[in-house]
Amino acid sequence: QYLGSSLQLWRDQGVLLLNAALTCLHNNPTSHVELWRQFMSKTIDFIDEARPGLIYYFMGTEAKNFQSKIVNLGAHIFSSAHPAFWARNEKAFEDHQFTEIAKTYHWLYGERLDWYLPF
Repeated sequence: QYLGSSLQLWRDQGVLLLNAALTCLHNNPTSHVELWRQFMSKTIDFIDEARPGLIYYFMGTEAKNFQSKIVNLGAHIFSSAHPAFWARNEKAFEDHQFTEIAKTYHWLYGERLDWYLPF
């Protein structure tokens, strides 16, 4: 199912994408990380408390800093390098975590998680 250039399919499956910072200066991706840290920390605390047992996928160093916020024992946590790491090193994005996350999603919800990228 093609949905144009949006991630609506992921949203409809319950996938929420968050960045460690929601804004930054041009060509300086970590410039506002400290400005957003408290907001993101509280957001993750809220989600972890409100929805125990979720799947979390932390991509990159800044995101991995939030892993310790997940205290719910039923949570499923995955992590990897940020996609920009692969681009900077001129390598194809190779992340087998998507397969493991899809298996966990199927085990939890009995449904197939479609990682279709619309771009």
